[in-house]
Amino acid sequence: MREIYSKAGPILIALNPCEPLPSKYDREVMNFYSPRNAASGVKATASSTTTGAEGDVTSSSSVKDLPPHCFQVASNAFEQMMENQLDQAIVISGESGSGKTETTKFIMKFLAATTSHDSSSNGEEKHNIDMFNAVSRDLLMTNPILEAFGNAKTARNLNSSRFGKLIDIKFDKKSNGKLAQAMIETYLLEKSRVVHHSKRERSFHVFYQLLAGASKEEKKKWFLDDAKEGFNYLGGFGVQSKKSVEIDDENKHKETKEALKAIGIADKTIDDIYQTLASVLHLGNIEFDTLNESGHDAAVVKTKDALKYTSELLGVDSAALERSLIKRVISAGGEKIETDLTLTQANDARDALAKAMFEALFEYLVSKINESFARDGAVQRDDEDLVSLNILDIYGFESFQHNTFEQLCINYANESMQKMFNHHLFVVEQKDYETENIEWSRIEFVDNSSTL
Repeated sequence: MREIYSKAGPILIALNPCEPLPSKYDREVMNFYSPRNAASGVKATASSTTTGAEGDVTSSSSVKDLPPHCFQVASNAFEQMMENQLDQAIVISGESGSGKTETTKFIMKFLAATTSHDSSSNGEEKHNIDMFNAVSRDLLMTNPILEAFGNAKTARNLNSSRFGKLIDIKFDKKSNGKLAQAMIETYLLEKSRVVHHSKRERSFHVFYQLLAGASKEEKKKWFLDDAKEGFNYLGGFGVQSKKSVEIDDENKHKETKEALKAIGIADKTIDDIYQTLASVLHLGNIEFDTLNESGHDAAVVKTKDALKYTSELLGVDSAALERSLIKRVISAGGEKIETDLTLTQANDARDALAKAMFEALFEYLVSKINESFARDGAVQRDDEDLVSLNILDIYGFESFQHNTFEQLCINYANESMQKMFNHHLFVVEQKDYETENIEWSRIEFVDNSSTL
């Protein structure tokens, strides 16, 4: 089995194998690294078992003695949390394409699997067990949704997270640390990707899933087939475009819809979500021309069909939408003055509306995810009975030909975390060596303080 993990002090170092390694993350491996019995919640015995590089079985005295693995980090954090009754955090960082999103999913799957009950009990106990398992299910169901609406193909990564997320998972002390509640907080969604992306990249996955997975009736209802030349926001990609050989958008569309249903979103609402996405695509196809009026160039809508499709899908008056895209109202001295927008200003207004619509939809879905956690985790308990394990998945450092403000912010955050890692790996460790009079050669490292 390929070894992709190593350790440097308290930090796990992971190498992206760029291929699936299912046997490295199956239930058997989870049991090897779990310090608890997943079925009963009873602590496992002191001796743990794992498979070696050649498939042979070896024994280990504790989780800490096992080979480096992301499950080991999660298990250690969980044990520290329960033993010391203190909140813990796992920070996952790295450049784009290094495997942060996959590692986050593996850790969530591990925590959900190793902190759930079986449902063989009866009465009130069974009700609580079902509640715990429902929260675990909801936690795993968030992945297809957040990936569809928040991830995209970049030049370096087929499934790059274009937002950051903090996953706050709460465990119940009284039930020996069973998963009780969860909440997801997101930040820095790269909404500029809705309206622009480089040639070798894609917009958010969900747009391509919609075009690949929508039924004939849905395509007709949302006018997707009417965009013969594709959609401007997707670089001309449309229903008739050649499908991606790298990403199975049609199958992913099914997974996303199933996940939306699993967290309790009604079929009608799911239909509205995809209709809103279709309206964003048609909005991007609204193009403008200039009309010289009163001595200055005023923008006018050139593509009336796109305007018609967008207004119908949004349920707004076509003339009102057109006016909002090419006019602006200025309040001065108690009076309202309407002025024309230039061609550049009209394009900016259209793009700003598209980005605002998609961001609002993304935030709505995150709120529905958190509602599902609150609903399925609804049980009377005091906050003092809960302890938290937070997972921070920060999207990676990248330098594009055209860098957005969001990328600047995230690059700064990554540099700040690199400084923290440098401090723990080199400064703190070397001070310990000096204090304990251990013979060693000083390690020089690049201090990024000047960059920050």
